[in-house]
Amino acid sequence: MEAGTLISFDNLLRVLNEYRQMVVSLYRDKLIDDDHVASHALIDNINYIIKKGDKEVEVDLRLRDYWKYVENDTKPHFPPINAILEWVKVKPVLPSKTYDGKLPTQKQLAFLIARKIDEKGTNGSHDLQQTVQEVNAMFEQRIGEAITQDLNDAMISIITEFQMK
Repeated sequence: MEAGTLISFDNLLRVLNEYRQMVVSLYRDKLIDDDHVASHALIDNINYIIKKGDKEVEVDLRLRDYWKYVENDTKPHFPPINAILEWVKVKPVLPSKTYDGKLPTQKQLAFLIARKIDEKGTNGSHDLQQTVQEVNAMFEQRIGEAITQDLNDAMISIITEFQMK
């Protein structure tokens, strides 16, 4: 390592890659356990990106836009019928009772579900929040140790370089 060269943080990147893999795996498991797999679009599109800049390492999670509606509680609102209809088709949601002696159609089911959301909102699963908390607890010490090792390696490299001059 030459004087003025940036620290590579190889140990930190290795541990963050393991962290990323654990978050994705555990989050998928929680989504499956909570039956949030209707189309598989959410669990099949979990991407964790690690970006290393000159002065920072950033870890980003990329998910489908609707993750926040699965994750978080929502206040009463009337959701887009087409999104609910697609969910009814993919899940599939089957009617549990008749109305005027008839089973509701998929469109009618979507409307009934949307109306219920308009009245009560939704309860989020908080799967991502729980996942991040669990994985952070498992990796906090390891991340600190990786940073310490990277700094120690850099210091040894710098001292060795200056002793050779």
